[in-house]
Amino acid sequence: MTTGHDIARLLEIKDEMKELLGEAHDILRSGEDHIALRRAESYWYAHIVMALDKDHGYLGGSMCSMQDTIDELTESMEDVDDEDDTYDWAAENQDLVHRAAARRQSGFDW
Repeated sequence: MTTGHDIARLLEIKDEMKELLGEAHDILRSGEDHIALRRAESYWYAHIVMALDKDHGYLGGSMCSMQDTIDELTESMEDVDDEDDTYDWAAENQDLVHRAAARRQSGFDW
């Protein structure tokens, strides 16, 4: 069973991946090979960005992003909590739930 800690770690991993991807993009942007930058932005960079979440400047997206999976796990934990009156995961982890919701609604931030 997925725990709140697991979900928090998945969010951290996604954030780390976005940071590293941003760093790679900055390296390409600072170089003089503009063709390599444009090719990366059109292919691998775009695919990775769109696979992480909907916070990007590209038209389209992934049918199931990493954030979609995190949201699904969060919702399934909330469903389990609804069935079990002894422990309310969503109430105990409101900051995580709000953080996930805010990330879904935030814009492209690079």
